[in-house]
Amino acid sequence: MLTSASFLGFRCLSLLLLAHSLDAAAIAPLPGAVSSGYAPTMGACPSTPLVRDTGSPLKGSQAVSAEEAAYVASRQATLPTLWNTYISSTGTGYTKAQFTKGYPNFGIAVSGGGERAALYGAGALSAFDARNSSAVRTKTAGLLQLASRITGLSGGSWIVGSLASRGLPTLSSLVFGGDSSPNGWILQKGLFETGDPAGDAAYYANILHDVEAKRLAGFPVSLTDVFGRTIAYHFDPGTTIANFYSAAAPNHAAALDFGPTIKSTMAYTKFQMPYPLIVVDSLQYDTEKVDLSDPVYEIGPAEFANYDPILSRATNLTYLGTEINNGKPVGQCAMHFSNLGFVQGSSASLFVDLVNNITSIAAQLGLAALADELQATKALTARYPNPFEGQMPSTYEESNQPVISIVDGGLNLENVPFAPHLVKARNTDVILALDASADTSDNHPDGASLIATSQRASMSQGYFSFPPVPSSTGAFQAGNYSSRPTFFGCKCESTTASQTYPLVIYLPNRPIGAGTTTNYSTFTLSYTLAQQSSFFDYAHTIASSGIPTADGGSDPAWGTCLACAVLDRARNRAGPLSLATVDSLAKVHRSSRNPQRWRKTQIIVAPTSIVMAVKTKSAVAKKPRKQREILSCDHCRAKKLKCDRLMPCGACKTRKVLCSNVGKRESILASHHQELMADTNAASHRSRRAPSSVNLQTPFSDDDMTDADGEAEAAEIDDDSTILGEPALENRSASISSSSTLISQNEAHMGASWTKLPPAFAHLERIEIPAIREPPPSHPVQDDFLQRVYDNSHGRTFKLEMPLDKVKQHSQYTAMANAFDSYGEQFYSPCQTDNFLAASDFSSQHGEALELAGSSGA
Repeated sequence: MLTSASFLGFRCLSLLLLAHSLDAAAIAPLPGAVSSGYAPTMGACPSTPLVRDTGSPLKGSQAVSAEEAAYVASRQATLPTLWNTYISSTGTGYTKAQFTKGYPNFGIAVSGGGERAALYGAGALSAFDARNSSAVRTKTAGLLQLASRITGLSGGSWIVGSLASRGLPTLSSLVFGGDSSPNGWILQKGLFETGDPAGDAAYYANILHDVEAKRLAGFPVSLTDVFGRTIAYHFDPGTTIANFYSAAAPNHAAALDFGPTIKSTMAYTKFQMPYPLIVVDSLQYDTEKVDLSDPVYEIGPAEFANYDPILSRATNLTYLGTEINNGKPVGQCAMHFSNLGFVQGSSASLFVDLVNNITSIAAQLGLAALADELQATKALTARYPNPFEGQMPSTYEESNQPVISIVDGGLNLENVPFAPHLVKARNTDVILALDASADTSDNHPDGASLIATSQRASMSQGYFSFPPVPSSTGAFQAGNYSSRPTFFGCKCESTTASQTYPLVIYLPNRPIGAGTTTNYSTFTLSYTLAQQSSFFDYAHTIASSGIPTADGGSDPAWGTCLACAVLDRARNRAGPLSLATVDSLAKVHRSSRNPQRWRKTQIIVAPTSIVMAVKTKSAVAKKPRKQREILSCDHCRAKKLKCDRLMPCGACKTRKVLCSNVGKRESILASHHQELMADTNAASHRSRRAPSSVNLQTPFSDDDMTDADGEAEAAEIDDDSTILGEPALENRSASISSSSTLISQNEAHMGASWTKLPPAFAHLERIEIPAIREPPPSHPVQDDFLQRVYDNSHGRTFKLEMPLDKVKQHSQYTAMANAFDSYGEQFYSPCQTDNFLAASDFSSQHGEALELAGSSGA
């Protein structure tokens, strides 16, 4: 991605050498005018208005075009079966019964970055294609088919336009060749120098005569027209290796319009593809810099539109190019202005500076008038007759301009096309963002695009909302967000998409090991077949692997984690899930900084809002230490202690529970021999040694330690009850405490702790039970341990700290631990459980990020 300043100043990769290499005799003027179909035509205007007000989300009047709304509604009606397949195949444990209020409104955004971005987008999207067998194996398949909309800008617009105009072929056939694209993208031939000097002469002769035809038809032209034609030769239907230099029909998509071409595909007519939208910026009159406050336009099959508060207008794409004033056409209406390649070139017009010497070629072709126009002040932009002339003069600065200058969609630094997804009328729940920006010296993203979008959203007067992100690229990189998949926006106050920001699944183009080849320069404009294949494979791996394992392999849990995030908003809209269901969906995440020694895990379980936060050190066994201690119930009575409410003192002898005084705020030490030694025969253990104690320390006063009827329970234990210790583990202790950040102590009522722990919880390091009241479950809880916890904590949120490998030993948690144990240090829970996390769990520096893949090993 380049800045707007470098857009106008960039000269280092011009076609000067091409101009010198072309043989003047070889590019003699073609006889007569060439009618290729590229030039727009004039005709009768429709009876319906050409311009509409897109409305205001603040007034509840914002709306997309009727055509788009109808398409998306019809498409979403075809998706339930696909959603059910996706849900069942990703291992989340959800069923369609949990989505009573609809499935997610899911969108995809593909960033700019030239052919690098196009190849990254293609490889990454292949990882989400239901037709890709490797994607099916990694459980990431299906998201491409489930997306409601897909957006692209600059190089991302090339893949979006190519994919949509060819009817959503498989990504491999799109790039390398197949039924819809016999030779694929032909990237081995450069956009400006194809590798054949004689062929280049014919190549430019054909292109320049197309552009000349448009000029002769009375429409403004610029170098973007030239650039758009070069894009069409490579990315759009109609070009093969065999006909690359030919001017014969179909003349390299010269006659293909953006809207009609896409709408004529079978995938579109059957509602099988996401609705495509291309994002472009505008360079204001008499300026050389694009600001965040300038209008952002989108081009879809139906409209050329703006949803900013300064304009909020849209025009019918069929008649784009018409001279319009105050919403009414002046004379006849233009048609065929929105050429497919021209639209793609408009979104990437920073590249036109590469062809500043094309004017010399035009002069050699005898096209002097065209050469003069290509040297005009705004020749480096796409020139669009302004459909919004006379509209919103108090806020729209170009209201009095008959022609607007359209430029690269990333020149305002928003290099990921989020804008269309943030339109509140679209109700987007989740955005999958593929970022191939070249922000750093090694051509990787650093989060600048997300930061710019966040800043623009904050300026939008409530028209757009974007999840919190770090405020600087330094903070973004410090959090490793540019080197791993990250979820932004999991903490929300509403599950209605139009009332909050969408959840962003951020997949940056990142290095994944030695030999990674996905960080070519934006101005690398040709790739060998070997380079394309390697790039495609790496991009696919980046999208499908999550954080690579220590040996460089893919994380088998990534597909399930991704699915949980995609489904989160829709799941929450449907209301609380049963405890048994969400128990199987608990989320476990571990630290990536040193996964061998430290892990931080949080398991989210609702609606009882059980949060098990695990932060552990590797268990280090100490030398065996025997402990013999006999405490009678008289001792417990003297210290105003009691055994567990679920275990009257009469059971102490048989359950081998040790009562102990640990200070003024005491509670019992409780554990069960058989439960703690699951791997050994229980009877054998009982005859030889007893388990070590687990210290459950409560912060409440002695008066709190009473039965439900307020009566203190008598403690009884035989004097000969002996508790034998076992090998201790480092930091092997547990405590119960209330969370002062959540509720005051005087509101808390703990009751008592539970009496036994499953085998996996033998190595607990800490237990916290914040005083959060919850209604009882509506049905019996299947898991005995969770039932015991619920009974004793009255449904409060609690946190457990224990080694993750011990969690996995407990069968109830095996699936969820395996599914979520590979990701990030910090976890920001889904909407319904956010209020149960302590303030200390949130990082003010890094925003509300759900990190679902670890760092690159730093």
